[in-house]
Formats: sequence, structure tokens, C-alpha cells
Amino acid sequence: MKILYSAIDVSIPAFHGGSTHVQESAEALEQLGHKVFIVSLKKKNQSFFEKKGNISIYRLPVFFEHGFLRVLNFWLFSIPLFVYLLAFRVIDLVYERNRIFGNWAIVLGKILGKKCILEMNEPVVQVAEHEFKYSLLSALVKQWFYFTARFADLVTITHKCMALGLPREKIIKIHYGANPEKFYPAKRSNAIVKKFSLKRGKTVFYSGSFRKWHALREIIEAAEILERKDPAIKFLLAGKGEMFGEIKKMLNEKGLRNVFLLGFVPAKKMNAFINSSDICIALFDKKYALFRECSYFYSPLKVHEYKACGKPVIATNMGNLKKLVRNGKNGLLVNNSPKEIVAGILKLSRNTALRKKIGKRNRMEILQEYNWLAVTKKVLKRVERNG
Repeated sequence: MKILYSAIDVSIPAFHGGSTHVQESAEALEQLGHKVFIVSLKKKNQSFFEKKGNISIYRLPVFFEHGFLRVLNFWLFSIPLFVYLLAFRVIDLVYERNRIFGNWAIVLGKILGKKCILEMNEPVVQVAEHEFKYSLLSALVKQWFYFTARFADLVTITHKCMALGLPREKIIKIHYGANPEKFYPAKRSNAIVKKFSLKRGKTVFYSGSFRKWHALREIIEAAEILERKDPAIKFLLAGKGEMFGEIKKMLNEKGLRNVFLLGFVPAKKMNAFINSSDICIALFDKKYALFRECSYFYSPLKVHEYKACGKPVIATNMGNLKKLVRNGKNGLLVNNSPKEIVAGILKLSRNTALRKKIGKRNRMEILQEYNWLAVTKKVLKRVERNG
């Protein structure tokens, strides 16, 4: 098949999880023998068009960064491109990442008789109500979403809260995964071990976007306790975002020497950092308004990548995380108190056999279920049935 993949909210390649998601999904589709035409966001120094194998990437220019002008920007450039691809590339299937005031690809695709998949990565209605405070704008977002969603033959969701108001027969609930050929168990990197003076069994790794819903403050508080209890335990925190400055300031004020902020880590180096660590963490703020309303609704790539490398995971005890990290099986679940985080880290740090047992199980789960090829096959099989 020829597949149009609309992902106008992300740049490819980039450090964002959404970028990884689109890239891996496209590569899985290519591996299954399909041609993929991605429409994405253009960043500085990127070309407008790029082709690798059977994947073609078209990038939209951005002249406005915020507000409705940004929406108009996307409409102006994406709609003609969608029409061109649908009309002249003989597209068989449209696959679109949902975004606020987006979804033009599935609308146009359905008008032209194509099968269409709408991919939801967050509960857009609740997000709009949260961001726009139940205003007229949030009502417009809601109406636009339900209007465009009706054109999809299949809607993929990662949490039941996203199914609100959608026909049950159109919905498939899925979890994402990792690429087991890019993320796999390997020896520790001598360069990383030497640079941070790491000791076996005593390295904790975090990868994320440093956003307000990540429990980064609690991680730092746990690190402060551990610096007294076991100074050999080190924290490597990868990523950047709105809270990066605050966390850096917090570290300086506390004078901690066991936490290292890595900043952005390129995807090709991420496997080395995970494998140079012993315990990986994925903590999220239970007090974040959307999580209080919907519980944790993402299918976090970091957890899948940690598991693919055969590492035990310490995660927050809520939502989708409870399925991906079963307590004692894939790692440990905590309620985010620094004392609980410390206890979990010490338990795994001191028990090599437990870490190995969990690691083998996690790797096997990725190979069998939580990988992009398996996820993509499941979605395509379902859309064929619905069509």
C-alpha cells in the first residue's frame, strides 16, 4: 500500500518522543512492504523534502509559532499538499496524528474514498477544556474533533478516557513499544562509566522532556536522601524542557554531587546510556490536573525503551503505567514520595539477581508484544476488518 502519514505537529528527526513514534511507525510500515509519505513540521536547517528507501518526508514551513495564526499556517500549507499526495500518489491509506484543529488528511482522504486511521496520543477534548478553561475556544476544539473523527475508519487510543463520545466499533486501544534492534541489552560504555565514575548496581537513569507533569522535584529529593545513605549511587538525567532551569537551580542550592544533567541525548546514544545504568525511572506527577481527571493516559516510549534494554523500571503507581510496570515483575511501582523512591532504588541496587530476573522478562515482553512491528500489524489488521 501507499500510506499518507500526517504528523504536522512534530519534526523528523528530532529529540521529541512524538518524532521517535512517527519514525518508528513509518519504518515498521516500510518493513511490512508499504510506501510511506510523511507530512511533518520543518525545523531550521531541515530540507523541505527527504527520501530514504520507501519513506518520503515532506516538511511544512512555519511562519507563526503560536495561536490561531499557527493553525492557519498549517491549513495553508498542509491542505494543498494533502490534495496533491492523495490525487497524484494514489494513496491507499491515510494515517493521521490527531492535533487541535487538525485532521484534514482524514477528512480529505475519506472524501476521496480512502481508508483512514486517526491516531490519538492524548485525550484532546479534556486537554482543550484544561488548557482553555471551558471557554468558547475549548467548545470549538471539541466540536471540530468530533466532526473530523467521524471520517476515520479506525481511531487508535492508549487510554479509555480518549474513547469519550466515539463509536465503540471504531476504537482500538493499544500500547506503543520500542525498536528491539535499536534498544537492546549491551555492555556498559567505558566512556560513560569513566566520565561519571559509575559503579555497577548504583546508577539510576531518567529520560524525558522535563515537563511540569514529570515528578522531577521528587527525584531530586530522593537523590538528596541517597547522597547521605549511599554516595556511590548516581543519577543521570537526560532531556530538556520547561523545568530544566528550575531543576538545575534546585541541584545547585542543595549542592548535590550525585546528579548529572545530560541535556539532550541523541537517539543513537540513548542505548549506551540506558545500558550503562542499572535502574531506570519513569515518574509522573499524580497532582497534575489531567492525570487527576483521566489518570495516566500515555504509552510512554521511555518505559518501552528501558524494558527493551533489559532494565528494571521504577514507575508511578497509576494509569497505564500499572500495566506496563507490574510491581515486582517489570520493576517497582511507587506513589512518588521521596522515601518510597529511595526504598525502591536501594532494593534493586542491592539485589543483582532480582535486576537480572526482571531484565530478562522485560526484554522478552518487548520482543513479543511491545514493539513497533507488532503494534503496526495489529492496527492494520483492525482497519482492514473495519473497512
